[in-house]
Amino acid sequence: MKKLLYSLAAIVFTAFTLSSCEDVPAPYELPKDNNGSNEETPGEYLHETFATTMGEFKVITQMGTPWKIDFKTAKASGYDNNSKKNTPSESYLISPEINLSKSKGAYLKFEYIIQYMSRDGVDKVLITSNYTGDPTKTEWEDITGKLTQGTDWTTFATYAKNLPAAYIGKDKVRLAFYYSATDKGSRTWEVKNVTVKEGEVTENPETPDEPKPDVLKPVNGTYINESFATSFGVFNAIKAKGLPWIIDFKTAKATGYDSGSKKTTPSEAYIVSKPMDMTASKGTHVSFEYILRYATFNGKPKEGVANQVLVTDEYTGDPLTTKWTDITGTLKEGTDWTTFYKFSVNLPKEMQGKGKVVIALKYACNANSATWEVKNLTVKEGTVSEGGTPDEPSVTPDAGESITIQAANMKFEDKKPATSYTYTDGTVITFGQGEGTTPPAYYGPKYAAVRLYAKNTMIIKAKKTIVSVSIKTTDGFGGKLYNGNDKAYMLNGKAQVPIKKVSDTNVKFEPLSNSTVTLVNDFTENKGGTQLRISAITITYAK
Repeated sequence: MKKLLYSLAAIVFTAFTLSSCEDVPAPYELPKDNNGSNEETPGEYLHETFATTMGEFKVITQMGTPWKIDFKTAKASGYDNNSKKNTPSESYLISPEINLSKSKGAYLKFEYIIQYMSRDGVDKVLITSNYTGDPTKTEWEDITGKLTQGTDWTTFATYAKNLPAAYIGKDKVRLAFYYSATDKGSRTWEVKNVTVKEGEVTENPETPDEPKPDVLKPVNGTYINESFATSFGVFNAIKAKGLPWIIDFKTAKATGYDSGSKKTTPSEAYIVSKPMDMTASKGTHVSFEYILRYATFNGKPKEGVANQVLVTDEYTGDPLTTKWTDITGTLKEGTDWTTFYKFSVNLPKEMQGKGKVVIALKYACNANSATWEVKNLTVKEGTVSEGGTPDEPSVTPDAGESITIQAANMKFEDKKPATSYTYTDGTVITFGQGEGTTPPAYYGPKYAAVRLYAKNTMIIKAKKTIVSVSIKTTDGFGGKLYNGNDKAYMLNGKAQVPIKKVSDTNVKFEPLSNSTVTLVNDFTENKGGTQLRISAITITYAK
């Protein structure tokens, strides 16, 4: 009896399943409601944000630069920021099939920014119901209409278009975004949040209104009050090349140096404010706190490093093509990662009465990098005593007593790895292999020195604050010195204090301000380079 019941149940289930499938036409696509579930009631046919991927869209490029994901949009441009050149390009961004067989009317909507519309190239929105698999051999209908020139890189225009009646009722409709560029010029087109929905929409006028960016008006005399503790706020981070500005340690931070790879990437990056309405202004100033490190080497500015405060009332939407006024003055290089300097400067009088004043912080580097951290940036009404050349704060503790430790007294075995030594005052010196291939070793009694090879480390842990470390090295031989690699540094908190080669046999690391510091004989490889042969270490403590 049980077997009979099971057999009957199986027959009923099979019949139900087959009858359920029979009514669904190929390719089994129905519009989706707002929750993304498939229902027979008309709703949403297509939805793609382009935030991280192209989704089901397909990129087909005939030549040049293809569509790509950038700044959470699908972006097309034949212009390369690094080479400053245009590449002749032709690329399609093609949607998956859209089944409009049960539609009574549908519309396309998306957000976009187009810049440099006066330059060569075209940008089109296309539709077809007879896609061949090759966009160049497909008969497309151009439904673009008028696209709006952007005003900046944050204000998106909205495109809205009812799909032509010829495509309603068709089951294999496709859309495409097409762009082209020449070697003489290129536009830039960014697209996001593409949807096709059932119904009608108010279409864009043939002469669309120019999108109006948010304009900051003063509130109790303040235009901008941005801490950069968690975000850029009213600023937009724009990378021309290399590494961008980031939020780090509750500051806006710019650097071309990556501490993980120990490499510097040539970079140019900006943070650009929203426009400010200063039509009623009688004087305005900018203030912020900052730390600037490694902008100089041996007292001279590093080539290619730039840290600038800029202002304009003619922002084009692209910091590279904008005519800026440099109001930087002098920035003070810091000595640690805790002491912030104060910068204040009055905006030029030419900005008074202007309706779209924009400020920007620019960072750039080539082979060598600086690090710039900025916080608590304000733009306020009124003028101030300018702090382009700030007062010198007391940032380094005064020097006190010193101790000198001879390598010969560390009691390491000859030609054996150097490990750890504790001085009589409790200061501990620990040698380590670090990222190198050869561990540090002691050679004596002839040399009486600890040899630090490439990427070896020496950690000094004291009970007092250390303000400087001086190292006496062994004499050179045959023209070869043993005073360490030029990239060697002392880690002081999170700051890297570069090696100072006082002479062929003496190197120094200062100023320091921690009780634990780490020397790294850094090098481009994990072997080779210049050994640091330590015969004596002098540690100077704070008072």
